[in-house]
Amino acid sequence: MDRYSLKKGIGIFLIYVSFVFINAVLALFKVKGTVSFLDCIKETVDIIFNLNNLTPAIYLQNSIYHGFIFWLSWICILTGLIFVLTPYINTRAQIREEVDKARELVKKYGQNCSSYLVLEGDKSHFFGNSVEGVIAYGVVRDTIVVLGEPICAPEDFLTFLNEFKNYCEENAYNLLFLNTTSMFLGQYKKLGFGCVKCGEEPRFYLPEYSIAGGKASKIRLNINHATKAGIIIKEYNPHKERNLALEKEIMEVSQEWFTMKKSGELVFTMGSIGFDNPMERRYFYAVNQENKVEGFIVFVPFGGMNGYMADVTRHRTNTTRGVMEKIFYDAMMTFKEEGIEWGSLAEAPLARLEEEPEVTAKLLNTIYKKMNSVYGFKALYQTKLKYNPTYWEPNYYVYYPPVFTPAIAYAIIRIQNPLGIKDYVKSFFNNRTKENL
Repeated sequence: MDRYSLKKGIGIFLIYVSFVFINAVLALFKVKGTVSFLDCIKETVDIIFNLNNLTPAIYLQNSIYHGFIFWLSWICILTGLIFVLTPYINTRAQIREEVDKARELVKKYGQNCSSYLVLEGDKSHFFGNSVEGVIAYGVVRDTIVVLGEPICAPEDFLTFLNEFKNYCEENAYNLLFLNTTSMFLGQYKKLGFGCVKCGEEPRFYLPEYSIAGGKASKIRLNINHATKAGIIIKEYNPHKERNLALEKEIMEVSQEWFTMKKSGELVFTMGSIGFDNPMERRYFYAVNQENKVEGFIVFVPFGGMNGYMADVTRHRTNTTRGVMEKIFYDAMMTFKEEGIEWGSLAEAPLARLEEEPEVTAKLLNTIYKKMNSVYGFKALYQTKLKYNPTYWEPNYYVYYPPVFTPAIAYAIIRIQNPLGIKDYVKSFFNNRTKENL
């Protein structure tokens, strides 16, 4: 926000208010108490909307003076509005320009499955000066929190990372990267960053992906059940034609899904449905025999547009068993036919940390166990495991200075949950109470 412009706008409004007051005082002095002061002010303000809306008993019959009041009023009002609103208009235009620029960089260089989420409105953008690249971040107190890696050409990664690190140091910020992959781990360490594993992400190599065999027997059984129940999977493309009735029903499913959650809505590391600006999102949904939507998945691209991640996954409270599995599998087969190589179910937070030697990892593993009743970490991991992924990509928290401090832990919680630690504590005790009933 341009504070100087806002100040000028408010100043002009104050000038106008002062003029109204002075004019009312003069009118009151002229009529010597035959009307109230408030009536004088009202008559002055009425001139704005009707130059002829004057009471002869109050004002001199001087059309030049009346015209002066009328035009001065509107000049002050319009000039003040211009100064007040211009920063907002400029900011919105700048944000659109930044998102468009970031979007092209994501499509070109975004290898992390979370790369596309840099385009969400809850993030600010840092663009490289020495190299082409973008970093999406939020701020929690004195910590800058980045989702995924810096997005740039691999050969420019170290240069871009160092540029952003210097920016944070110059402005007295700690620096934290969420959900980074192992691809650039060595380069983080070269610049003195600390790191700890924070979960794993199931990835699917689509040319070879199959649900045949014993490992995928559960998902195959559930898909067959949904198919026999008459569930059909469709893709919705809002770019071709908007279907407002369908969008409304999908949003109703989303709201129904939220009623089943044991905690507040997580943000920053999750995207939105985004019907108003779908960009490259893909929408797959399931309908039953009554043509009622039972569930949906929103996919976002990654890997230079050579992969899709299941970002938003939601269903009704009483949905048919196998609906979500069928949506995911049918979508993967569609992508496979299009020549896409990779699929992802996004990170399973804090999964598979048992064998990590670091003290911080052991602490995170304890959180995994203690908070499982609230966030269902184990169930989420087991759900993703049954899809028979090709491999599991380790994810890391990367931070500088290289010490995992309480400030870093707080930033991880706060950036993802606007309600902060109190929501975690409240949800924990609410669920403990329910378990003891």
